Amino acid sequence: MKKIFSLLFFICTLSLFASEPAIDETETLYRESERLTREYIASCKILKNAAAGEITIIQKNDIENIIRVQEDNLETFKKSMEVLKKLEKDYEDFSDDKKSSTLDALYLQQERLKDLNRNLENAIQLNKNAIENYNQ
Repeated sequence: MKKIFSLLFFICTLSLFASEPAIDETETLYRESERLTREYIASCKILKNAAAGEITIIQKNDIENIIRVQEDNLETFKKSMEVLKKLEKDYEDFSDDKKSSTLDALYLQQERLKDLNRNLENAIQLNKNAIENYNQ
């Protein structure tokens, strides 16, 4: 039990110093996600046009649905950035417990964003390869 309290105290102490870097890193990852999402949307549009004569209507619809979902994601990124800005302003007024849980949530979100960015990079590369194949 003492270890748990010691760990919580340590995390709370760190949260005083780690808030801005954690928020900044999360913001950076959101911006990277936004950039990669825009690139992915563009690659989907290019792929749809490059493969126009060779894919079915269902495949075209699937690509259009992917584009719509990614455009919705862009809106979500904007809202998340607004929340981060508000969080940055309000963070110092939080209780130690709230600061600690906020940092935990930020670190978890950073991991999710890193995974998302890796997946987007892979999807972009797959689309580029497919575009090259259709353009040959």
